[in-house]
Amino acid sequence: VFSECYRSDEKRAELLLIHVTPKWGRTTALKLAQQSQALSFMSQGGVQTFLTKTWWGKLSVDNGFIQLFLCMLLFPLIYSNLVITYRKGFTNSPSFLKEGPNERRKQGIRKDSRNKPKGLKPYSCLWKLQAFFNAPIVKFYYNVVSYIGFLWLFAYVLMIDFQTYPSWREYFLYVWVFSIFTEELRQLLHDPEHRGFVKSAVQYITDFWNQVDSLALGLFAVGLICRLVRTDTVYLGRVFLSLDYMIFCIRLMYMFTVNRVLGPKIIILRRMVKDLFFFLFLLAIWIVSYGVAKQAILTTNEERWDWILRNVIYDPYLTLFGEIPLDIDSLNFDPAKCSENGTDPAMPKCVVNDGTNVLFPEWLTIILMCLYLLMANVLLLNLLIAIFSYTFADVENNTDQVWKFYRFGLIKEYNEHPAAPPPFILLTHLYDFIKYGICRYQAHGHKVLSKCESVGTPNASP
Repeated sequence: VFSECYRSDEKRAELLLIHVTPKWGRTTALKLAQQSQALSFMSQGGVQTFLTKTWWGKLSVDNGFIQLFLCMLLFPLIYSNLVITYRKGFTNSPSFLKEGPNERRKQGIRKDSRNKPKGLKPYSCLWKLQAFFNAPIVKFYYNVVSYIGFLWLFAYVLMIDFQTYPSWREYFLYVWVFSIFTEELRQLLHDPEHRGFVKSAVQYITDFWNQVDSLALGLFAVGLICRLVRTDTVYLGRVFLSLDYMIFCIRLMYMFTVNRVLGPKIIILRRMVKDLFFFLFLLAIWIVSYGVAKQAILTTNEERWDWILRNVIYDPYLTLFGEIPLDIDSLNFDPAKCSENGTDPAMPKCVVNDGTNVLFPEWLTIILMCLYLLMANVLLLNLLIAIFSYTFADVENNTDQVWKFYRFGLIKEYNEHPAAPPPFILLTHLYDFIKYGICRYQAHGHKVLSKCESVGTPNASP
């Protein structure tokens, strides 16, 4: 149906995609398609053309990456039509959240979209400046560069400049992370459809990459507290920040979903991670069962929890990769490398040898290890490979549709994203906060004035 509408009238069809319908819960057709994961609808040519226009904003879609890169380095080039061009006959950029119903009515839902604008004036320098820096594709690339710079600064502080007292570089890192936090807070509170905070928060937290962001910021807060509160927990804070750096690096993968080649591969990786968690549950059953049985047979009354966990979980896990423990049989056993009563914390406790038990029940421990390797290393790992192969084939067969579907989320995010990248985004948020406060104050003043007028009206009558 939409394809027929798009062939009949492109502009009206595009307006249908972003039209807010109260009967649908004040949502749009695009958002409904995203929530229902309608891959076939999202992959239609008309929808993708609209998303491409939105991605480029007021810039012409015919611009190349080199032209865009040159203007990002030397922004005065945006005033030259020889380097970068703008969309002709442009009035307003298509948007699925920034526009309200009133603005869409102004754009001309009620008028014939086939009428071409006549006598368009040349674009002013201010218009070109706003058009360039508000284009989602420009905001995206600036944020990529900013994020790489953030990771470089983070790594520099952790490896080179982590002093007893924070240096100016480390304080600048704190400001940078705070700017990322304010942007995540803006996304959490952003509710253009007036659905309420609870529904907006649920929608925010159900997104995988928002969960990664929340985990990264939460772990950074823990590391920062350990770093600054007490001097004896500085190293612990460094450990937390080092782990947090890994999570921030994982977040970088999201930015590559815009690429037609790498995007589907990242989606495949996400699905494989989910499959891996289910596999680990099955693997943990075999690891614990074999580890407890081996520990109970070879060692009696081991009370050191670190060595219990090592023998029950760590050693069986290493056995999967071919590292056979030395205490499994008498051939490779060395009595000098164990503690008879478990008094040496750096050495494992020796195997059972009380005169009544066999020192090495090889026939049992070796059989258990063979069964364990047969089930875990052969069956379960091959099951994991089969699951991964199915996931890869499932996404690869629909690579184009999958990429087009997940592309919408990225375009939607950067269409709403402020123009300035972190840490300069703090200035944008400060401006929006002051503007919001002024608007609230003026609205409150109008309400008070209306109440005073309503109270004073009866007294004014003769």
